[in-house]
Amino acid sequence: MNARICVGIPRFANHGDMVSFDLAAFLFTIERAVHVQAGLETWADGTVTLEPAPHPPDCVDGRADLFRSFLAAGDRYTHLWCVDADTAGPPDKLARAVRGMLTAGKDWIACPVVLKSYDWAAVADYVRKQAENVSSYGVLVDPDPQALEAASHRYSPDLHALDLSKAKDEVLQVDRTHLACTLLRRDALVRLVDAYRPDLEYWRPGPKIGPGHVALPLLSIAPSGELVREDYAVADRFRAIGGELFLYLGAGAMDHVGLHRFTGASAEYLPGRRPRLHV
Repeated sequence: MNARICVGIPRFANHGDMVSFDLAAFLFTIERAVHVQAGLETWADGTVTLEPAPHPPDCVDGRADLFRSFLAAGDRYTHLWCVDADTAGPPDKLARAVRGMLTAGKDWIACPVVLKSYDWAAVADYVRKQAENVSSYGVLVDPDPQALEAASHRYSPDLHALDLSKAKDEVLQVDRTHLACTLLRRDALVRLVDAYRPDLEYWRPGPKIGPGHVALPLLSIAPSGELVREDYAVADRFRAIGGELFLYLGAGAMDHVGLHRFTGASAEYLPGRRPRLHV
């Protein structure tokens, strides 16, 4: 496998300079194997430096700028790893995620990410299902902490709506994915840009010099009337031109960091896979 990965991290002005510590640690660990672009920063040639220079505050323009910069590098890179600055996980987990996505050999493949909220109704349902292990005080007897935490999660994409048993070698074809932790082949992104440039090309204020950006992350409205956020809209556009979308489940769900760290479940605790409560 002769992969050359560029890592694209959208960092917007309203996010400050935050990049999760786990993500930074992982990138420093593998710095000689990747090129990293985070905003206007460039990490390359085996030397990782951090010089904060965030994108404009507009998320569509920011993500479109990452795509343009990646493609401008020509054949230097085979893949773009789109990863949000607040996506996290222990370095070994992130390594498993990247290795698994690469090994799958797909044009467009993502890892699930937990959302920054808890599903308390799901927690209550989980506890009710373990009623035989609840003491007279309403407390779980010898609970499995990972199962309890996994029961609280919401996911992007929504794993509860998918049949994970259909995965083959931990790879599942899906209808929608995000860009929070997604690996894209260069030729797939080239096809996508070529398909949508006529309708979605734009220039920033000022003289129109050279090719414009292509607003692949432009929000869209689904036939159902749903407003589709920018990272899902990119994947929807790829699927609309005949592309296929996949999830890699072997590394579990990635963490999500904000005021609180929401820890992603390991692979065996994803929905439909949770082991029985250990007693």
